[in-house]
Amino acid sequence: MSEILNLTVETNSARLAESINRANAWFEAHDLSERIVYLANLVLEEVLTNINKYAFDDDEIHDVEVRLRHEQGQLLIEFKDDGKEFNPLLSPPPDPNRSLDRSEAGGLGIHLVRKLADTVEYQREQGKNVLRVRISLGDA
Repeated sequence: MSEILNLTVETNSARLAESINRANAWFEAHDLSERIVYLANLVLEEVLTNINKYAFDDDEIHDVEVRLRHEQGQLLIEFKDDGKEFNPLLSPPPDPNRSLDRSEAGGLGIHLVRKLADTVEYQREQGKNVLRVRISLGDA
């Protein structure tokens, strides 16, 4: 099984579910632990949902490139989109007293990803947002 899975996810909910299913088949083929699969799914859902909701000012379908890579005891999940520039690492932690329905871009989901992943890196490359999330596989 390939050490890399490349996905192109269209910014709509039907493609999101299909892509997550493909990712889960890849996780299973790599015999990743339930904990790692849970964390990876959380990262995929949170980041792709945020891109879908906040990255674009139009109603067009946009492609988000997602790359999963198994390397050196880590799972790397990389997202590339051509939406508005947004560095989630600059977002302050959410106010725990603020209600969920008043959350903004870079709110609870991004905070959760940052807390659960080993590292989260952001760059703006050639007009695209590039977010790299690394999860240590430990004993997985």
